[in-house]
Amino acid sequence: MKNSLFPVSLSFLLGVIASAYGPLIKMPLWVSLTAAAAFAVFVFIGRGRISYLSLLALLFATGVVRAVSYYDLPSDHIRNFVTERPETVVLEGRVADNPVFRPGQGFSPRVTFLLYTEHMLSRDLSVNVEGLVMVKAYMTGERTFCYGDRVRIRALLSAPAEKRPDQDFDYRSYLARKKIFAVAKVQSVMSVTKLPSVLTPVMVLRRALYDFKNDLRDFIVVNLVPPHSYILAGMLLGERQLIDVSLNGIFMKTGTMHIIAISGLHFTVIIFVLLTLFGMIRLPQKLAYALTIVFIVAYANMVGDVPSLWRSVIMASIILMSVYVKRQAPIVNVFSCSLIVLLAVNPGNIFDVGFVLSYACVASLIWIMPLTDRWFGVKRTRGFPRFILQSFSVSTSVWLGVFPIVAYCFKMISPVTLIANLVAVPLSFAILGLGIAVLLTATLVPFITMYFFEAVWLINTMLVKILTIFTQIPGAFIPLRHFTASYAGIYYLFLLLSIVLTNKITHLLQKNSSSVKLSKI
Repeated sequence: MKNSLFPVSLSFLLGVIASAYGPLIKMPLWVSLTAAAAFAVFVFIGRGRISYLSLLALLFATGVVRAVSYYDLPSDHIRNFVTERPETVVLEGRVADNPVFRPGQGFSPRVTFLLYTEHMLSRDLSVNVEGLVMVKAYMTGERTFCYGDRVRIRALLSAPAEKRPDQDFDYRSYLARKKIFAVAKVQSVMSVTKLPSVLTPVMVLRRALYDFKNDLRDFIVVNLVPPHSYILAGMLLGERQLIDVSLNGIFMKTGTMHIIAISGLHFTVIIFVLLTLFGMIRLPQKLAYALTIVFIVAYANMVGDVPSLWRSVIMASIILMSVYVKRQAPIVNVFSCSLIVLLAVNPGNIFDVGFVLSYACVASLIWIMPLTDRWFGVKRTRGFPRFILQSFSVSTSVWLGVFPIVAYCFKMISPVTLIANLVAVPLSFAILGLGIAVLLTATLVPFITMYFFEAVWLINTMLVKILTIFTQIPGAFIPLRHFTASYAGIYYLFLLLSIVLTNKITHLLQKNSSSVKLSKI
């Protein structure tokens, strides 16, 4: 790990975690510790290991300070005016994200969006407030307002529901990590009124991206039958809420949820298509890389605030910029840099399951896959057998890296994922490629678009049927009643020791082999 940023990012990460699980932390204390650590760095600068350890201490303290300051809310925050019992209030504010409109499903909300509050009127007080509120509107699904609009709503306001003993998912903690401490339920379409609003240039741009996304989603849903349209919309646009529970269960049981969650896999296809198109029109290489970075950043803003998505954006952008300036970027440093950036922006990301799984997958490819490559003898084969072994090595390394997290969060493990991903990943590549072709041809040559839709339908059908068969294999997925964090910690400690020992043994064997060869000369 010489010249690696990983210890630096790890120190910052541990500081963020310490702020949440340690005792009540007072801000002035940690400011003082940060100043002391910074002073130590300057005092011991140039003294090798002591200076390095001082730097790590500084990063640890900085992580604590950042996490504490992030959740330090002002006195007029909406959280301070919310009670457990629902209360009828009138809220004024601005729509802070892309409202999700869906057809009514039983008692599910038909419209959900975030409202950045400005004013609250209740029976007892009228006060200016700030902060986000999760609005759930049980009304018609017609699109009557969008991102950036100022609205007035009459709703039942309360704190998010507490976790019950029989529930695994803690909705209140989930929202709190996003600095959302209130939920408003709107019962009637007459309870939402649009107000005059002025948009900033950034809001105008973001609204245009959201409108484009909504048009693409509607185009896909109209021209492709469910659930295939929902799968394609989830893969391309992050609209996973359209996929029904039973289909989600199939992906969950086979460990293939990642193919319908926009991540590095999807960005690989998108970047490949973009660079291929730019190459076909003979754009200069540096300009092609710059435009690709601009496109993926705009794409990420269009899809939404998903931590795993932004991890892919940051890593891809750094790699493309390193090629642009003709400098090699070690993957460990790229990984570490993205981790620091995302935790600095939102320390609560570390408690987001998607964020943790995303980084666990990448870490598995960096540190575990070299071992599985040796286990399966990938380097000793050529051609198609090498492709199969390499694919199985990737699947195995990722499964070894993430299965304790899946077991802890979802109370199940899926051994079948080792073979399911060998089929699901290539098919998802094909679906993504065809989906991009649909979007490109829809405006240029619309008469052939339907052929691409038919191909998407065919491959989606194959994917769902194959994964359904995998779920019926005995032992495909194993429900777990009790899998605590301590079990996961013991497993990762054992895995770390295995990696270290294997690397040392391999190094010694290579050294001895070199010595034997030299002795024969």
